[in-house]
Amino acid sequence: KPTFSQAEISLSDIKKASDDLTQLIDTLVNINDIEVGKVNVIQMSVFDFHQMLQKLETFLNASNKEKSIKFTFSINENVPYLINSDELRIKRTIMALAQNAVSLLNCSNLNISVKAHIHQFQQASVFFIFTSIDNIESSYAVPQKKHRFIDQDLAGYSTSMAMAKELCHLFDGDVNLTQLTPGQLLLSASINVTLLPITY
Repeated sequence: KPTFSQAEISLSDIKKASDDLTQLIDTLVNINDIEVGKVNVIQMSVFDFHQMLQKLETFLNASNKEKSIKFTFSINENVPYLINSDELRIKRTIMALAQNAVSLLNCSNLNISVKAHIHQFQQASVFFIFTSIDNIESSYAVPQKKHRFIDQDLAGYSTSMAMAKELCHLFDGDVNLTQLTPGQLLLSASINVTLLPITY
């Protein structure tokens, strides 16, 4: 016979476990899609990109609370609100990149800057820049095992990074790891989106 507060904590734990399991299943489904060649199917829909990013920030922080890992999204003013693209795949891409960035940059406080470049014909390139706020590695050289991914294929870093790279390519973008200083890395990614619904 738990008290109300105890029951609330238990329900919160159950919800978190459910969300984590859903995320894991979604990742496995994406990996399977890549392996069988289904990854090139984009499900287009119009959605609020800013709202999606805000919800994603909340989810990432909630699911990593016990690990004391904090995610902060900094959205540039020129990033469009309404875009026509595959919301679920974009969300999975950002989640995979964010989780790998924590490991690659060896940080517990990750900033994700979101910027955009508007093209003609209602197209836009969206850029995600992952940087460490706490700069744990800033005082010493980046370990060789991470440094080699600057010049080599990032897909070899992890299965989820391979998935993220494939998805970025699906959206005519890419993923790159850059060394800013001898002890600081920067992870960046890009995708291309349509700003308004496609009309026929």
